[in-house]
Amino acid sequence: MMKQTKRLWITLLISMGVLCASAQQADYIVSGRACDRNVRTAIPFVRVSLVDADDSSAAYSCLSDGTGYFVFSHVKPGNYLLKISSLNYKTLLVPLEVMRHRMLDTLWMDTDPYSLKAVTVKEKRPIYTVDGEKNIYNVKEDPSVQAGTMADALQQAPGLEVDVEGNVSLRGMSDVEIRINDEPSHLTAITLKQYLKSMPASMVKRIEVIPNPSARYASSGGGIVNIVTTSPVNSSEFLSFGTGVASLPYVLPWITYVYSKKDLSLNVFGGCNYYFSDATESGYRHILTEEKLPYSEDSYSFTHKERNCNAFVGFTLAKAVDSLSTLMLYATGFPGKSVRDRQTENLRREFVLLPPEYAFSQLESASTIGLRGNGGFMYQRRLSGGRRLTGRGGANASTYSLPSEQQRIFETLPEKDVHLRLDAARRSIGTNLSVDYIHPCHNKAEWDLGASFQYNYQTDLKDYSIKENTETDFHADTVRSFHSEFHTSQSALYTTLQQQVWKLKVKAGLRMECQNLRGLYPSDPSFDFSRDYLSLLPSLHFSYQTPNHHHAFTMSYTRRCTPPGVAQLTSFVIYDLESFSVGNPELSKAFNHQLEAGWTRYFTHASVGLNAYYRATRNEIGNLSDVVYSDFLGRIVSFTQDVNIGDARRTGGELNLTYRPKPFLMFRVYARLFEDDYSYRFRAGETLERRMLSGAVRANVWAKWKIFELFASGNFITATQGLLYERASNKSIDCGMSADLFTHRMSVYVNAKDIFNWNRTVKTGNNPYYAYQSTSDYVSRYLAVGLTFRFGKMELERQARKGGTLDENNM
Repeated sequence: MMKQTKRLWITLLISMGVLCASAQQADYIVSGRACDRNVRTAIPFVRVSLVDADDSSAAYSCLSDGTGYFVFSHVKPGNYLLKISSLNYKTLLVPLEVMRHRMLDTLWMDTDPYSLKAVTVKEKRPIYTVDGEKNIYNVKEDPSVQAGTMADALQQAPGLEVDVEGNVSLRGMSDVEIRINDEPSHLTAITLKQYLKSMPASMVKRIEVIPNPSARYASSGGGIVNIVTTSPVNSSEFLSFGTGVASLPYVLPWITYVYSKKDLSLNVFGGCNYYFSDATESGYRHILTEEKLPYSEDSYSFTHKERNCNAFVGFTLAKAVDSLSTLMLYATGFPGKSVRDRQTENLRREFVLLPPEYAFSQLESASTIGLRGNGGFMYQRRLSGGRRLTGRGGANASTYSLPSEQQRIFETLPEKDVHLRLDAARRSIGTNLSVDYIHPCHNKAEWDLGASFQYNYQTDLKDYSIKENTETDFHADTVRSFHSEFHTSQSALYTTLQQQVWKLKVKAGLRMECQNLRGLYPSDPSFDFSRDYLSLLPSLHFSYQTPNHHHAFTMSYTRRCTPPGVAQLTSFVIYDLESFSVGNPELSKAFNHQLEAGWTRYFTHASVGLNAYYRATRNEIGNLSDVVYSDFLGRIVSFTQDVNIGDARRTGGELNLTYRPKPFLMFRVYARLFEDDYSYRFRAGETLERRMLSGAVRANVWAKWKIFELFASGNFITATQGLLYERASNKSIDCGMSADLFTHRMSVYVNAKDIFNWNRTVKTGNNPYYAYQSTSDYVSRYLAVGLTFRFGKMELERQARKGGTLDENNM
């Protein structure tokens, strides 16, 4: 009996020891949120500490995020004193016993009337930085673009170029997705160009260029540009309005109003723009037969006039539902009208048909009247342990009227005269839903899991009527007329895992996408089609910063997929007066593999960045210009078709140098060198290979003198190549000045664009059967003047006109 009792006591003691040891090894999560008691809003970036109650030593400490939220992930059991401190606030002390996970209620802090509010300490960020997969351009730290527009700021971002028409390309590739505060812009290409031209650069915090996106983002052959707007303030109102005027001519009046109080923020914005665009073009076209014998030669010249009037109006409403939840609603509308007129003079020489030479004029006119709108919501819930759940949804709709006319008049052959009319309408609707879950793990790891669904429907109705010389009235052209309905749906699942070891970040991801593309032709079901695509896309990113932050290294690999667009798969032939275009039902999706490595060195007054990249694409999709005999048109004519052109490779390197010897003087140089190597599968049994080495350089200088700021920039890009064509080199020089008056209540600027009028486009085709060259001249030299007035809380200007998205610090 004594032995059994002794064994029982020993067993109990061992069990208690094990339980005590387990309890001592347990880790708990402590989280909460600091808010201002008076204005009932979050206090960003407060210092939070857990002080040991026994010896008063600081056991744990951290800095809250922009919404006042903080979390301790590995807290040992015990009694602590929670200490929260921030400039201009009284230190808050809260006794805290940790024996389980603790998600604290909102912690209210009182302002300190005796704090030194006049003292402000700021650490300037470098203009260019890197963070994981992102190359960051800190617009707020670059005074040389503050008087410009968003398009001017994009021009300064690493790897980006913005041409005179507002088209954005990344390292020469045009398939770039523009996001605002990490949300799709919801804008058409034309509307987005105008929005970027009208949005002041001073309202932007930074631009994130992601040339090699991770699995978190939808698949695309190109990169992503994310425009991050600056943060709002806690409480007040702000009204700003102004206008920009240019000698193009171009007029842009705009107005914005921001109301922000406690946990509610409202931003209402609107504006319009009216501008002229005139251009001239001249060139030639040579068509050869299958035997590579001359068939016809054309020399031409035309004048192009375009008049555009567009408006935008919208609002963003953000509401903190409680201390852990945020709801955002947005809506925008874009009515607009454009009118285009073109007159072409053509001289043709025939080598097969008769007569051997003749001239004709072609008159074209077209107009677009339309309305596009979109709206949506974002709801975010912060959970215990730093977890975050975000849901997004939205819808968009548009309607356009697209009438046009073409008239061809022959000088000596009036029997060939023809007049073609088009009555066209286009409508579309779309919707999108997504959910994203972020889960912080132990040891500085973070797991991201998400799902998304998108659907878009577009219908086109085109009714052509034609009148030839021998006819007195128009009659329906049944060959050219059609009615199409395109359906596009995409669903995706993705996951990423990021782990930080010391200063090294490793981020691995995998994305699965399913696409369904369907085309219907109610007037002729024989053209109906449906295609399904499934893709698995891995990604891997590394980034490392030295402990002194002087050096930053990045390396990444991604596999991306570009499926054809639904309109590219149709076999319906769309005829012009003398050419046609057609899709390609045999198109396959294109895959590309991209490798990238970079190094950045930061100095006290400068930074130097080097970057190298390699992109290999299989089955690249391109738009091919070729010639063929057309039974309908009765001759050999040119046509365009989307094709899988074969294999393409681009190898390049970049240099980014910023030097600021004094606070009021800055120099910046960005240069890149790249080689394009294409292998075209051209016609049956023919393969064409093209290789070209190209380069680009951009230089900027900025200086400040009293209230005036001056800048100058130069751009140069050598000849580049595309699918069976080459584009000649281009260059331009810009300069300007700005001034802030009445304590920033009024600003004026004067900018001169392309002061030597060098900017032009020269394109030369090198198809063995279709040689052409075109030279486009347009008004690239112009003077722009702007005036801005501001009333109310100046800090709220940062929140103005954000394009229907919520600021990142409210997410």
